[in-house]
Amino acid sequence: DAPVAVRVDDVAKILYSEGQVQKRMKEIGNLIRMLPIKTPEKHPFVMICVLSQAVVFFTDLMRELSEFSIIADYVDYECHIDAASGTEEVVFTRKIGVGLAGANVLLVDYSQNSGRKLQGLKNYILKHCTATNVWTVVLLAKLSREFDPAQVEPDVIGFDVAGGVRVVGYGGSSLGRYGNLKHIAYLQDKEIIVK
Repeated sequence: DAPVAVRVDDVAKILYSEGQVQKRMKEIGNLIRMLPIKTPEKHPFVMICVLSQAVVFFTDLMRELSEFSIIADYVDYECHIDAASGTEEVVFTRKIGVGLAGANVLLVDYSQNSGRKLQGLKNYILKHCTATNVWTVVLLAKLSREFDPAQVEPDVIGFDVAGGVRVVGYGGSSLGRYGNLKHIAYLQDKEIIVK
């Protein structure tokens, strides 16, 4: 039988409360405003959401940057990196649908482990779409990135979280659940499903 409800108290520990998330959103907006964004009249400002967990973060971030004339787009992809040669291949399951030539591009993702996938997309856009600038912003960055020199640092980070744990809320989900939480939390090892 399929579960009919999932109890919110499955979530073991609140990492960042709703108030902390909303406060940080304003700070992220200010950090983005400090980026050297070229004149929007000549260089469009395009925000690209990496599907699907970043949708809530992306939407709230667009609202936070309401003074900009934003062109929004959504992308889903895989980035395959050849370990021997270091070459990257970006394979889209949902392609970029807007022109990026000369644009200021902000790539928005929910979380980052190594940063290589997001960096692969950034490199692709710079090489094949001739964007003027491309920046990356992630809501959550795993602390393990400090110990791996090969990892790529996003331009803007919302929160740092420990590596190796399941983090949910504010769009982030586990098997499609918990994305509706207004806060960010760790999941317990054993999830309780109400049938």
